[in-house]
Amino acid sequence: MLSKIALFFSFLVLLSSCSIITRTNQMLTLKSLGDDQALQTKFLKQQEKNFQLLLSDVQNGILKKGATRKDMLSRYGEPIAIKEMTKDSLFAEQFVYRHPEQFFDSEKVYLFFDKDQALAEWKYEPAPEK
Repeated sequence: MLSKIALFFSFLVLLSSCSIITRTNQMLTLKSLGDDQALQTKFLKQQEKNFQLLLSDVQNGILKKGATRKDMLSRYGEPIAIKEMTKDSLFAEQFVYRHPEQFFDSEKVYLFFDKDQALAEWKYEPAPEK
């Protein structure tokens, strides 16, 4: 009889420790998700800041032909898309920048680089009218 009681209490201890481990894992998962969301929010804010800087530079005539690809990436961050141009094009590469959360109704800036990775041209495209 005593061994059955001891077995029963051992079983209860085991169950409670499993429950504690499960709750701990769940809390760690929630914390990780919260941390990821904070990083995503920070990333989007930086992307928005970079895009607004690019828009300002375009509108104020700050962009200069001949600036390096590296300089553009350093100043404005990674573009939304990078397109390799065809061999018969005047340009070797195209960067596309737009608002990071507005996919279809955002203004856009296209940067075109020559084969030497120097800024050759840019194009501003206003947001479509609604």
